[in-house]
This record gives sequence, C-alpha cells and structure tokens, in this order.
Amino acid sequence: MEWTCNFFLWKAAKWGDQMQESLVKGLLGHACYSGRQSHMYSLLAQDAQAAFQELQSVSIDADDE
Repeated sequence: MEWTCNFFLWKAAKWGDQMQESLVKGLLGHACYSGRQSHMYSLLAQDAQAAFQELQSVSIDADDE
C-alpha cells in the first residue's frame, strides 16, 4: 500500500522537475504537459491513500468468507 503512494509521489516529483527544466529552457508546451502529468500523479497518490485508509477501517466478518 505504502509503495503505491510513494511511487505516485515520486512520479509527481519527477514530472515537476521536468516542468521546471522545461520552463528554464522556454519550452512552454513541454512545461504544461509536465505540469499536468505531475498534477495527475499527485491526485493518484491522494486517491490511493484515501482508498487504502478506507480499506484499513473495514473489518472482515467471518460470515463474509
């Protein structure tokens, strides 16, 4: 669970770095794409964390199995 969230956060940071590099080079289209990818991975990390927290709060009843 934690690995998934960390992976998404790592990808968000990598795309954020790419965005900054593109801005420095004046590549605005590349920067926009990179920024969007970074934001997408940040949202994936948030969604994954929320889903995993929800799963941790659910108890499994022996009758369900």
